[in-house]
Amino acid sequence: MNLEIRNLMKLCQKIGLICCLTLSAATAFAASGQMTTLAISAGDSDALALRSDGSVWSWGTNQFGEMGISNLTCNYYPMRVVGVSNVSKISAGEVHSLAIETNGTVWAWGDNSGGELGNTNGNSPVPV
Repeated sequence: MNLEIRNLMKLCQKIGLICCLTLSAATAFAASGQMTTLAISAGDSDALALRSDGSVWSWGTNQFGEMGISNLTCNYYPMRVVGVSNVSKISAGEVHSLAIETNGTVWAWGDNSGGELGNTNGNSPVPV
């Protein structure tokens, strides 16, 4: 098992996701294309991965839209967050997520009950 797969699996174990990345999904994700995972971040019940092409991928329970995939479906496999690209940094909050593009644009999605997104949207990424 390569280091990337081990790191992804450790992340799932650390945050105790019920709906998480399976070993076969981790293998496929880690082996996909020529990309590597540059960073991972764990929320309360979800996780984000930043790939070397600047894309952001997420998986988890998605109860509050923290995966940024325009619905509230639990996903065992990483799903690409649509609408953000050229990302340089990621952060998963308790039930919301953030990304910063290389041009400085900040994107936010997920639970906004405390105004943590800085906007009025929730399930889909929007610039802050």
